[in-house]
Amino acid sequence: MQWYKLNNVIRNPRESVAVFMACLHRMAKFCSFGDSLLETLKDRLVWGFSDMAMQRRLLASSQAIQIAQEKEGTDRGVQKLQAMEVKASET
Repeated sequence: MQWYKLNNVIRNPRESVAVFMACLHRMAKFCSFGDSLLETLKDRLVWGFSDMAMQRRLLASSQAIQIAQEKEGTDRGVQKLQAMEVKASET
């Protein structure tokens, strides 16, 4: 049952990569993935992104978690800049 839940968990776009990965690790403790654990976690991380280009990039990399966290940081930075531009245009 836990295996099914793990393979069907969906990442909330507002959920950080670190929180999502922690959730996956907790769920995986109850599964018998053995040597395939890291590959399974990477797959779930990849499918947690709706951006297909990002999915391809993550699949091709051995550093998927690091890349996902970097993208997340970049996205936050862009959002802050956009918010600053809106405030500046309002004054």
